[in-house]
Amino acid sequence: MGADDGFLYALKPDGSQRWAFGTLDVIKSSPVIGPDGTVYVGSQDGNLYAVVSSSFGLANTPWPMFRHDPRRTGNRQTKIPAGIAPAASSLLFFIAQLAKSLQKEAAFRG
Repeated sequence: MGADDGFLYALKPDGSQRWAFGTLDVIKSSPVIGPDGTVYVGSQDGNLYAVVSSSFGLANTPWPMFRHDPRRTGNRQTKIPAGIAPAASSLLFFIAQLAKSLQKEAAFRG
């Protein structure tokens, strides 16, 4: 999870800290995990970070990602279609959202 202190934190199942990675500004976006375990997160410093982790994709749980599924329905009954890689779909969604956010910021700064 990202934090206002500019760090990306990975937590263990018991809630204790597994590791932390520092950026140059606050993190407001939700990180995503690629199929190879790389964690991607954008920071308010304008950078997209790719952090190598020992994870390999999403957890095998009923709610594996932010808002449940790649479409972000927030509905636990939504089925993820066969052949869709949730981590890859989340990564593409995240990159598109980050690009939009950076465009808005650049326009704001003029």
